[in-house]
Amino acid sequence: MSRQLHRMHPLYVAFAILRTIKNLAFLLILAVVRILSGDGLSASVYWTLGGFVLLLVLSSLYHLGTWRRFTYHAEEDRFVIQSGLLQRREKAIYYSRIHSVSIEQPLIQRLLGVVQLKIETPGGSSDGDAVLEVLSAAEAERLQQVLEQAVVAVDREAGSLPNDAAVEQAGCPVQDLEKDQASDREQSYSSGENYPYSDEKRQTDESADPSTDSSAGRRSVSSAGRLTAPAGSSPVTAQLLYRLTTPQLLRAALTELNLGLGLAFIAGIYSFAGDILPGGLLNQLMDNARGYITGIQALLGAVLIGLIFAWLLSLVLFIVKYAGFSVYRSGERLSVRYGLLERRQFVFHPKHVQAVTVKESLIRRWLGFAQIQLHVVSSGKDAKVPVLHPFIRSSEVQGLLDSMVPGFLYRAPVYRSPSRALWAYVWPSLLISGILAAVGTYFLSGYGLMIGILLAAILLILDYGRYRRSGALLDGERLILVNRYVSHSTHCILWKHIEAFRFTGSRLQRRQDLLSLHLYIAAGHATFQTNRLDRLDADQVSRWYSRTRRAAGHE
Repeated sequence: MSRQLHRMHPLYVAFAILRTIKNLAFLLILAVVRILSGDGLSASVYWTLGGFVLLLVLSSLYHLGTWRRFTYHAEEDRFVIQSGLLQRREKAIYYSRIHSVSIEQPLIQRLLGVVQLKIETPGGSSDGDAVLEVLSAAEAERLQQVLEQAVVAVDREAGSLPNDAAVEQAGCPVQDLEKDQASDREQSYSSGENYPYSDEKRQTDESADPSTDSSAGRRSVSSAGRLTAPAGSSPVTAQLLYRLTTPQLLRAALTELNLGLGLAFIAGIYSFAGDILPGGLLNQLMDNARGYITGIQALLGAVLIGLIFAWLLSLVLFIVKYAGFSVYRSGERLSVRYGLLERRQFVFHPKHVQAVTVKESLIRRWLGFAQIQLHVVSSGKDAKVPVLHPFIRSSEVQGLLDSMVPGFLYRAPVYRSPSRALWAYVWPSLLISGILAAVGTYFLSGYGLMIGILLAAILLILDYGRYRRSGALLDGERLILVNRYVSHSTHCILWKHIEAFRFTGSRLQRRQDLLSLHLYIAAGHATFQTNRLDRLDADQVSRWYSRTRRAAGHE
């Protein structure tokens, strides 16, 4: 049986050269520094530039050879990648082990007009994964289609998936499914929203491949080595479920506020200004500013500027990250796509979702909106938490969960912290604000005391809200944990995905019969907790977990 070997896009060489220039940029910086320091075009500068050019040429030749030797092809039961210029390596990924096949477009690939395709396998190790860094959008789409069809065929042969009719009957209804799918899919992938092929072109490409076997339910490989779908099965097409509109994106961005990011940005600007401004100029500007604004005015002005910078920066980053946010369904798999500068795609099966988090910031909770995050089994080292919807009305959360990831609930807790736990919530904030008030009074007199009292009031309100809102709820196979501080988070975890489960408490808390619950799941190595439950309620949760585990072991 002959095999047709495929290579990545020739722009892979340009991609590798850009990466080499980035790694060798220190040589250019060194040459520029020598020139600016007065050496001019001295011999050392020529040697530095010559070394840069020589290393760049050698690296380019090496990457050209690497591109020529990197090939991939599909076989009947696996996907094979061969690589290596001096030492040949072969990686075989069996279709039964493929977890997801996603198309992404990081910034450099976006500038070059290409995409990258990532194949993930479960197990938490990147050794079983494969990344084709530079592919044309059409080739990535074709490869994604055939691999996803192969995975579906393997699952059905193993009996883990029903046939098409059963899937259609048991499928999750989606109320907001758009009618005009063909026109959406005709747009290019670079637009940030859709597949590059229209239905007509995809059917033309598939009909041009005569590699179908007459036996139903079996995969086959043509003489060209291209994998095709099982005979009699329809191709996997992507259906747009919903898209974040421009007004929704703007409203969501306006309600985004990351104080830590804003403070880090201001500190970076201050440090950068100190490095580039002439000596003494920054100090002179600060002295002039203190001449006009002093005391409490300077402090309040700095706080106000920090908040404005944090809000503006959070707004811009949110738009850049979630622009073009859309969710598709391909067969039973869901595909989340987003990004303005870097296009991201996360493909997963709902059965791989181990937990759901509904996150509501302080502003969004007042406005009645939330963000839905998923904890999905992934093999990446930097496991990400995909967002199912970045800005949805809280009243619509449960309906979306029912249609997209059935089995998860968004509910208020039943087991809450008892009244005797209130002091445990508030005493750390009272201690911190008291210390700050004493220090502020020493340096700012009455203004410092006022600031300390204001800070104590804010912290007490936050701690009281945490005490009132945090808790847990049991519902069949589900455990719901609610945490509240500045943001309000509701976590729903299925009992079968809980890897570790424990209660903790200080000696004082145990004397008050208070326990904190901690649990761990494999997806993203995530840990969830809720603090200071009554011991009787904690025992209820413990019995639920132990009884369910024993029942599962007897089955």
